[in-house]
Amino acid sequence: MIKLVLDSNCDLTMEFCQKHDIEMIPLSVAFGQKVYTENVDMTKKEFYELMETSEELPKTSQPSPQQYFEVFEKLAKEGHQMIVLTVTSALSGCYQSAMIAKQMCEDAMIEIIDTKNAAIGVQIQALEILKMIQKGEIFENILVKAKENVEKTRLYATIDTLKNLIKGGRVSKTEGLLGTLVDIKPMITFNAEGKIISCAKSRGMKMALRKMADHIKSEKIDFSKAIVCGYTAHTDNLKRLLGLMGDVRFDAEVEVGAVIGTHAGPGAAAVAYFVE
Repeated sequence: MIKLVLDSNCDLTMEFCQKHDIEMIPLSVAFGQKVYTENVDMTKKEFYELMETSEELPKTSQPSPQQYFEVFEKLAKEGHQMIVLTVTSALSGCYQSAMIAKQMCEDAMIEIIDTKNAAIGVQIQALEILKMIQKGEIFENILVKAKENVEKTRLYATIDTLKNLIKGGRVSKTEGLLGTLVDIKPMITFNAEGKIISCAKSRGMKMALRKMADHIKSEKIDFSKAIVCGYTAHTDNLKRLLGLMGDVRFDAEVEVGAVIGTHAGPGAAAVAYFVE
């Protein structure tokens, strides 16, 4: 049997993973000296509440190689083949931890895929793999299609506040001050190397959401595959975005967790999909 192994960055619920027999390995989130386990002893609501009052950005920590090894060893003993999706290696060490653990399981059939994405971008890749597993496709065929999907994944998010980008050093304090004064709202995405980049800027959220909706609708979206929308902390801007998306159907509406939430801050609206 083929098992899908994910880290909690993918923003699938524990209930969904249990229902579909997915192995979930949680990330850790640190606020100062206090360390929480994502989705175990800290909810997303609590994460955003803590982040709002924290002077410094929280730090996310990948699962250790030992955590991956314990999962791999258990599944290997049960006779499973494993497909492991990790958050982009440009943001996290999950991929490296998983690769180290794989080397400790010499006889196990394990394929580790760097999704070059995060949050709902990882989630849609996972949902497509799950569909193939449920259809009974063979391991090798799933791997080929899964790797193709990495290249076809698109995630765009419009940021409501520059506060976290300034704290994280992605925007200088001077740029951030000027941007805040003229109400600049950046749109971010992941490039081919899996790095977060700013791909557009608009004055005001109304114009920013319109630009994002227009861009997405101009793409050759593969509507046969999963399309997911997401938000950070509250749904106000996501609702506005969905109102601009016409009759595009979404498979899920997701509150995005720590990895993207740390950079985007509250009020972001995001969409993830595949291109043809």
